[in-house]
Amino acid sequence: MTKIKVLANCGNSPKNTFVKDFNVAYTKGDIDALGSMVSDEVTWELLGNKVISGKAEFIKALEEMKKKEVLECTVETAISHGKSASASGRMTMSDGDTYAFADIYEFSSTKGNQIKHIKSYIVKV
Repeated sequence: MTKIKVLANCGNSPKNTFVKDFNVAYTKGDIDALGSMVSDEVTWELLGNKVISGKAEFIKALEEMKKKEVLECTVETAISHGKSASASGRMTMSDGDTYAFADIYEFSSTKGNQIKHIKSYIVKV
């Protein structure tokens, strides 16, 4: 069972809550929820690795990533301003590897109910 820890400052605005929920859905491997949270034209930059374009490719990448189970995830920060947001934290995988992550999100609009661009920085620690 995956352990998820979210620090208290991550829910002080609707967009922060959205970002927190996005990260929790990612940790749980909830591809349906994640698919509903991104636009059809989403792009996801995994810096130093690849760029994923479009919702179909996004979902395909999530299916592939789901093969590696997350044992524990801590979302340390979730902040937002206007059409931008970010989250950072750590994930420990079933193989024992731990990663620090920082994601920068751009929403489709200031409503903050769909993500159109993600830039992910991931470092093995």
